[in-house]
Amino acid sequence: MCIRDRICTAATILISQYLGAKSTDRLRETYTVSLLANSIFGLAVSAILVLLCGPIYRLMNVPEEIFDEAVLYIRIIGAGMVFQAVYLTFTAFFRSSQLMKQTMLVSVLVNVLNIGCNALLINGLFGLPALGVAGAAISSASAGAFPRRRLFGCFSAAGVSAFGGVFSGRSFSL
Repeated sequence: MCIRDRICTAATILISQYLGAKSTDRLRETYTVSLLANSIFGLAVSAILVLLCGPIYRLMNVPEEIFDEAVLYIRIIGAGMVFQAVYLTFTAFFRSSQLMKQTMLVSVLVNVLNIGCNALLINGLFGLPALGVAGAAISSASAGAFPRRRLFGCFSAAGVSAFGGVFSGRSFSL
């Protein structure tokens, strides 16, 4: 995860420089490389968490009474790590383009949805089954799907004004 964060930081710096220099070719290259690199690292982390969480927890001496639930939780969360990596890459793109408000709005929406989904899935409100730990993991892994997809859509639709001519399309709106 440190690698993912470093790639996002580097992308933020490079994108800011290339936007200022109006270097669209380098800008496109930075978008592509940082998104691809973080996607690959996200897939690797997802695979490690899903496939190796049991042995890792055994090495950590996780107590048997919580072992199965801990493994279930990490497998569900781990499966979504690639999406988290892509999301963080897009937030770096937005930050470097001085569009922090949009990223903050998406983050607030993700957190509100997560809290609501936790209430529904952990406790089984409104006739839904009480899923406990699995519900918490499903909520955390999936609550951001729509807002993050929306953020990706906003990035794709962001026009010349937001990304210095890199993408054609309409102006940015959330």
